[in-house]
Amino acid sequence: TRSDHGSILGCKGVDPNRFNWGFHYGEHGVSHNKCQETYCGPEAFSEVEMRNIRDFVQTLDPVPVLGHCFHSYSQLWLWPYGYANNALPDNWQEIKQLAVDASDALYQVHGTVFDPINSADLYPAAGASDDWYRGVLGSRFSFTTELRDTGSHGFVLPKDQIIPSGEEMWAGFEVVINRLMELEME
Repeated sequence: TRSDHGSILGCKGVDPNRFNWGFHYGEHGVSHNKCQETYCGPEAFSEVEMRNIRDFVQTLDPVPVLGHCFHSYSQLWLWPYGYANNALPDNWQEIKQLAVDASDALYQVHGTVFDPINSADLYPAAGASDDWYRGVLGSRFSFTTELRDTGSHGFVLPKDQIIPSGEEMWAGFEVVINRLMELEME
């Protein structure tokens, strides 16, 4: 975000996904230094963007079965919980299997490897949106998918990779949607 939190150095903003959500907010892997990339903000949901998403999603009935965030970059299919090592949702095996299945389908398109891992295995980070969707809202599944690439191009993906990235993500997401439809039929 670009919020002004009164830094004497003029630093602005908060990391809106990994650190500003209200589930185990500020516990691990964050900074309270307003000039750090991992600044979590003065409090959970300090950012208007996060409050608006939270407030809207909480009006939905029934509760969404899936919360899914897309980021760049790293080629990861992350699943909760990320706030601490060895903290797992009660249905972690089902969540993990869906991440594995989606990553396998994604690989079949262009041979791009996405690692399906628990978020804390990347690094513990408290206050992430996928943790909030599962731990507070009660969504059965939640993921953060880190798109291409693994660092060669970073956040500036060459335009010739944009369509292939979308094609492979669609294949992975299709697996997720098909699983949700199967659950609806049970």
